[in-house]
Amino acid sequence: MARTTDTDAAYAALRAADPDVMDRDELVEYIRDVASLKSWCDSLNVRATRRQRKLASEGRAEAPKDVLASEGGQSGKDARTTDDRERVCTALPNFEDALALGSVSSGHVDAIAGAIRNLDEAVTAEFIAQGHELLADATRMGVDLFERSCRDLARQLNATHASASDAAELE
Repeated sequence: MARTTDTDAAYAALRAADPDVMDRDELVEYIRDVASLKSWCDSLNVRATRRQRKLASEGRAEAPKDVLASEGGQSGKDARTTDDRERVCTALPNFEDALALGSVSSGHVDAIAGAIRNLDEAVTAEFIAQGHELLADATRMGVDLFERSCRDLARQLNATHASASDAAELE
């Protein structure tokens, strides 16, 4: 099964595929196509969540996580994760594009959300400012390594910020 990047072609290939008769290399391609299509679907949920958030802010709909849970078949935890994913993709549109193309997975986006979750605004802004470097890392790293890298970057930026604050306070 040839590697596809086009979601229509990936969908068609997956519908026609029979993993029960595939050899190892065919299964690898099959798994890659599944992952690419899953990333694309996750990018659609990001867009829907963004629109739902806008409608909710206008008083015309409920919170995105509520709709994801009730209508999207997600658990409350998964709905909150999707909600966080949308916030990261709004701050880093290059990640949303990469997610739609299957270049990164939702796990990569979730790693960023986890790393910045407890950072203050200034440190979060510094983290987000490194978006291009983060995307380069995400496209070459697996999710686990990228998650560790994001946590390390968050700790480093937090420590730098704390040092700067301590120095300013001493002055």
